[in-house]
Amino acid sequence: MESQTPEELALSFWANFDALGYKKLRERPIMMTTDGRGMILDPTFFVERVSIGPLFHVAKEKGLEIFGAFGDAFEEYVADILKRMYPHRPGLVDRVAFGLSGRDAKGKEFEIDASLLDVSQTIIFETKAAFLREDAIVSTDHEKLWTEIRSKYGAATKKGDRDKGVAQLARSVGAIARSEWLGINREYSGMSIFYPVLVAHDARLDAPALGNFLESEFRSLLGSLPAGKHVAPLTVMTILDLENLEKSIDDFSLVRLLEDYSRECPDRFRSLHNYVVFSAYATKIKPSDFLIEASTGILDVLIKELFPDAKIPD
Repeated sequence: MESQTPEELALSFWANFDALGYKKLRERPIMMTTDGRGMILDPTFFVERVSIGPLFHVAKEKGLEIFGAFGDAFEEYVADILKRMYPHRPGLVDRVAFGLSGRDAKGKEFEIDASLLDVSQTIIFETKAAFLREDAIVSTDHEKLWTEIRSKYGAATKKGDRDKGVAQLARSVGAIARSEWLGINREYSGMSIFYPVLVAHDARLDAPALGNFLESEFRSLLGSLPAGKHVAPLTVMTILDLENLEKSIDDFSLVRLLEDYSRECPDRFRSLHNYVVFSAYATKIKPSDFLIEASTGILDVLIKELFPDAKIPD
């Protein structure tokens, strides 16, 4: 199901590459030769097939609604990470709130996936598990790519569509900054600095300059702000970034990281990941205990399935 012959690979590249791009390679990243050898053609595509590939197999039978369920699961996964980063403490106010619903001055409803409160500063999170079309990525027409990104992460352009990603952030952040909505318990009444964060499942949003494009889209939708209110440039944070930060914030503040990132990379041409790698934060990144434990659990299951009779020491 995940492999192809050299002849099939050559045909997919030669016959319809303009329309399909690397789709066939992404779907079947293993090449099998006539003598039984298997070779991983592209490590990135291979890892994607391991992690997200089953979703597309299910979608062929269940239909596109399965992607909506995946989006809900991704939002819950992000929320679980934030809960481990900022756990509930009896007797103390929770620093992170989830699923907040509000309205702007025009009466339009919005929902905030998650929000971190930090005295006079707040981080507003919006999670998205969208997949960019392969033909838009490989197209030589950059406008096709911009249109695809807007359709998955921007303002609605067609009747029946809804705002997504940066458009949702612009509405919620703008409403709070302009005091159109200050929270159920007015928890945002003292906030003066806002950090909008788009948490994306697609690691390709980490590519250089995409952050600049999405920040421009966000800024154009945000609208005017009153004096004394500051909205930082949009931060595109992939799920890999968030996983890396889960344990790491023991040594630094997430708000401080976004403050430094906004000061040193205000144009967002450099991704958050690349900023961290080339900054003092690089030495403070720690592996996630949760991911290590979860990965070990999966390996234990695989060992029992593949080698049921093997005696493997603890």
